[in-house]
Amino acid sequence: MRALVAHRIGQWEHCLKVWSVGRLQCEATLTGHKSTVTCCCVREGGRGGVGAAGGTLGLSGSEDRTVRVWDLGRSGGGGGGSVAASYACLRTLKMGGATAKVSSIAPSADHGHVAVGCRDGSVGTWDIETGARLLAFTGHESAVTCIASGVFDVNGREYLLSGDGDGELHLWDLRTALPICALAQQHDAKLTCCSLFQGKFAFCGSADGSSTVWNLLTGKCVKRVEAHAKGVTCAALHPNNKSVVTGGIDRIVKIWGVQDEVVALV
Repeated sequence: MRALVAHRIGQWEHCLKVWSVGRLQCEATLTGHKSTVTCCCVREGGRGGVGAAGGTLGLSGSEDRTVRVWDLGRSGGGGGGSVAASYACLRTLKMGGATAKVSSIAPSADHGHVAVGCRDGSVGTWDIETGARLLAFTGHESAVTCIASGVFDVNGREYLLSGDGDGELHLWDLRTALPICALAQQHDAKLTCCSLFQGKFAFCGSADGSSTVWNLLTGKCVKRVEAHAKGVTCAALHPNNKSVVTGGIDRIVKIWGVQDEVVALV
């Protein structure tokens, strides 16, 4: 398993580091972005073409208004390792507009598309294989600061969640770009992270140190917790779909048990 880490300051500001999670070793430094790398993620598997089934891709977004697709190798099968990693940049997705600095990215559930949020308030989806822009999502009035995709309803349809600098959260139909709902501000600062879980809830964190849970079926905030003494910087959903891990400027990592509308520190 590999992880991508973006460097925001110093001599590696425009670079990414590829880390082996199992060995805790840095395997490569990826260069090519012309400005600060703001977000990155690893996409396991795929639907063919670029990053074919079993392949592992890295995705990185930057203030240079591009998203880069990197070859991180493919699963090694029974050996449990990884082979055939070239670390080459396979494709560069270029955003339109001089102010479309990339702030957040999220691959779709089928791994064929990537959703991109930008600081000019724009949100769009792109085909990873062809590099073509697919849909534009219009509604944010400030910089998009976080984005997530996931299956929301019982029909298995996929939706997109995006947060902005005004503290607003928007839910979209990922197939049509139609807005489902906009959730009113519950924070005193910008949203920094968001995720969809359990088919009907959204979890988001803010630079004011708080986190909130939303019931997307009713559009109501059902829980607010003071997660960190300072700003929440990141959040990740546990594979069991019942826990969320948050990190903060206070240099603390917390694990939250989330069940229905109950949020408790584990």
